[in-house]
Amino acid sequence: MAMETILAYPTRKHASATRAAATGLLHVEPNQAEVCPGPILTARQVAVTVLRDLLPPGVDVLWFSEFSALTEPLGMNERALRTTLFRLAQQGVVQGIRIGKRSAYRLAIAPDWQRSPDKEAAWSGAWCVAIRLRGRAPPARRAACEANLVAAGFRPVAAGVLLRPQFGACPVHAILERHRMQDATLVLTAEQPPTPGNRSVLDMVSDCWQLGPLMSDYQELSRRCEEFLACPMSNHLSGGAEGEFVKGALLLHEWQTLLSRDPALPAQLLPAQWPKEQAAALIGELRSRVAQGAFVRGVLAPARNRRPPSSGAGLSG
Repeated sequence: MAMETILAYPTRKHASATRAAATGLLHVEPNQAEVCPGPILTARQVAVTVLRDLLPPGVDVLWFSEFSALTEPLGMNERALRTTLFRLAQQGVVQGIRIGKRSAYRLAIAPDWQRSPDKEAAWSGAWCVAIRLRGRAPPARRAACEANLVAAGFRPVAAGVLLRPQFGACPVHAILERHRMQDATLVLTAEQPPTPGNRSVLDMVSDCWQLGPLMSDYQELSRRCEEFLACPMSNHLSGGAEGEFVKGALLLHEWQTLLSRDPALPAQLLPAQWPKEQAAALIGELRSRVAQGAFVRGVLAPARNRRPPSSGAGLSG
């Protein structure tokens, strides 16, 4: 399987190195890292971030030329973009549209922030408990099953015992079946809602789900978003609209990274003043500013009167 292209946070000073990133890891000099702190992005993440977060209202499809112009400041050249879009189309993440000799792309599914959120059901205080029975399965299969359970929101609270709030759809039986662990695992339902004055459940949740670091990261992201929103466009990094676009894209990607780490626990199990809601509001403001900013408007302006349609014939790459 081909290694995925890795791209680092670029600046105009390092433009030539950025273009070289299409075939491997982009080296970030220490002085660049100080000026432009940020995560390392894969080509897939760059492409999805642009389609998901960086298009203004009413635009959900990009001509390839527009896509290339928006991803170039983030470290992608045309060759890397074509390869990435081909793979994403094969995986059903994006849809390709062929119009004459031109190609356009959009996300296959509307971004989460554009969809109406489901009404959150109240948590009843029930827990799903998975108890591994000794000697019933090979160690490798047990480890793989436990890793999948952890990815689905379970956490180990004792040797061979994993716990998850019974909240929304619980995939435990599907995971056990996939790993042939049905006969090696006992699944029970328990009930112990947190009560005022009793911190045992909340303390256990904070420890097992490691909410402290996630809480700090949400607060840090909020601080950086506030700095971004308070900063005039001309002061952003390499200057002007493109610098604002790049920094905003990196912050939006960091938000998605935090969401992937968030166990999405019921509100009753979260610490007081959980900072996710504040971070989400700031990210919404940031997304609107960047997507409607001068850099994006400048890229999209030439095709204002001939935008690609929102749907079309499927394209393999």
